[in-house]
Amino acid sequence: MLTHYIHCHQKYNPNKGGSVGYLSSLFDGFAQYNQNQITPQGIKCKFMFPNEDKINDILEKPTDNRFIYTQDYKIKTCTKNLLKQRQNWFKELIPQSEFDKIKTNEISSIHIHGAYNFLPIYNTLVKKGIESRVIKILTTHNPYQPTMEDMYLTCKTVKWRNDDKDMFFYYLNQRDRWAFTLADCLFFPSEESLEGYYNLWKDFKELTKNKNIYFCPTGTKTKNMFQDKDSLKAELNIPSEAKVFLYLGRFIDVRGYDILIKVAQKILAYNDDIYFLVVGEKGEQPIQSKQWIQIPYTQNPQDFINIADACLCPNRGSLFDLSMIEILSLKKPLICSYVGGYKWLENKTNGMLYAQSENVDSFVKAIEKFLTLSEYEKKIMSENNFNLYQRELTLEKFQKNYCETIDKIYQDFGISEKIYALSFSAKDHLFSLAKKEINANFAQTSKFKKLKKLFTKPHLFFIDFFKKRLKR
Repeated sequence: MLTHYIHCHQKYNPNKGGSVGYLSSLFDGFAQYNQNQITPQGIKCKFMFPNEDKINDILEKPTDNRFIYTQDYKIKTCTKNLLKQRQNWFKELIPQSEFDKIKTNEISSIHIHGAYNFLPIYNTLVKKGIESRVIKILTTHNPYQPTMEDMYLTCKTVKWRNDDKDMFFYYLNQRDRWAFTLADCLFFPSEESLEGYYNLWKDFKELTKNKNIYFCPTGTKTKNMFQDKDSLKAELNIPSEAKVFLYLGRFIDVRGYDILIKVAQKILAYNDDIYFLVVGEKGEQPIQSKQWIQIPYTQNPQDFINIADACLCPNRGSLFDLSMIEILSLKKPLICSYVGGYKWLENKTNGMLYAQSENVDSFVKAIEKFLTLSEYEKKIMSENNFNLYQRELTLEKFQKNYCETIDKIYQDFGISEKIYALSFSAKDHLFSLAKKEINANFAQTSKFKKLKKLFTKPHLFFIDFFKKRLKR
């Protein structure tokens, strides 16, 4: 049976964001609505979650000669151990426990999540001798080139030397270029999700000009509340009549956290009835006010969404945030930047108010407009968001759309059972990896003695050979 592998580098965890949250939600969709994990066209889907988080193995040298140049970095003044770590990216294999899960006689495609996971998977397929017959499908979970976000996170809390920063950028960029070059096709939630790639990565169009790009909206399940609205408000010292605006996510610039701070400062300067509830990370509190409430990471974001009047998403870029889907599923209006994955909502629901990306005043105006809406208008926004969720973003829809997209990829690539049966040969059977032991008795036979003479005294061997032939 043709088998499509779905790789995750970390354990199953539906409470995480990014690739792990995405794949955990997809797994839940299969578990609930397609337990056989087979697509309509009969392709078996197999998830690869490690039982525990492990680091990748490292080869002595790259599997692909095209990577050899990465092992000789010209600027010698950068920090050696940091350089070695990045050179190792091009020699990594997935851990042995995961390596053993890939069955060479059944795998026909693999879905790789994150540019950082592409090369370890690629090297694994090369080492197994099957890279050329496996469709490599790539999804990156960044709103623009992964290098940009990785450089931001790497330099966010540490002041690196310039030589090291240049080296970081060089290797991240090489990693991304090879991932998008060697991927056979790309897989994203929506066309709008690619906005940041086209706008901010000058090489993206060239790298992908001959590649098919497939689209499948993400989905999540509706989560049940653990705490009712009134008790949570009381616990947080929020007055029952106050308006609550929720920011849910990491405290980073790509999510517009710095924009949120400026927006809140402007509004709190003149409004005592608005509370900003900020949930996602530990960190310094940028605004010292009872109306700015900061909560670290939570496993129950639905409880905080439930007490919000509206949710704020001032993103600079967006792929297709899982938090966006959770907000829609819980019937909450959105105030968001007109960017990336949030543009996908346009003409599908009226449950959001858009603001210009990176524009503090535009976002303030969007909040002020929301405050002028009647309760009936807010209710219609909430219902429309929930209806969109039920139409297109449930676990059932996610799993169904995913399977149909995989079938389309197989159809476009002309992959069939017959072709794979012909193209696969079990090399471990044809070419034994173990050395064959020599029969000890063979050394005493006349045949062995003749062969020995051929190798040690070839002229005598041929004299004897022709003498015997002439006698006949």
